Amino acid sequence: MLEIRLLMSHYPPPGWLDIAQALAGPCEDASLIVSAWGRDAEAPLAAGCRWEAVQAPARLGRAVLSHGHTLGKGVETGSWPVFCGPNDDDQVLFFFLVPPGTAQRWSAPHTVCLYQGEEVAVPAPTVEGPCNDLHPAVDVTRSTVTVGHWIQTPHLTPKGEMVLAEPHLLAQGLETALEHAGAVG
Repeated sequence: MLEIRLLMSHYPPPGWLDIAQALAGPCEDASLIVSAWGRDAEAPLAAGCRWEAVQAPARLGRAVLSHGHTLGKGVETGSWPVFCGPNDDDQVLFFFLVPPGTAQRWSAPHTVCLYQGEEVAVPAPTVEGPCNDLHPAVDVTRSTVTVGHWIQTPHLTPKGEMVLAEPHLLAQGLETALEHAGAVG
């Protein structure tokens, strides 16, 4: 296993460096991000420069993604970057990456928008992990998730820019999820 990790740090999987460059702020080195992913499977990145992150409880996040076809514009095609990970209380949270400036006007209940100066543990761009099953019967609210996993890895434009979630559509999806599921604590 150690040998595989050493090889990964020298030869990252295709696309990792491009994704790291799209995620990196002006003071972050994309090659160091890739090294952290190869070593730890996560890299601490600063929100607010190229993206912010809307953090939602797993039930809400899964509901938005499972009903994505009704929202359109990205979520139905899997182009919104979304990952899940544990918080300090062993609860699973979903993180939707949104454009900078979203936090200034974000007000969706039961969520928070992480912005300038806040650090987010961003997982390596893989799609493997326990949060990927969006079937309503699967409970990932409390889990053995110890490290984050991408549910929908970032998509890049031909110019290398990351496609981000549309804040107004995400808010609409969260509102609909709350109406259908009732309040989530």
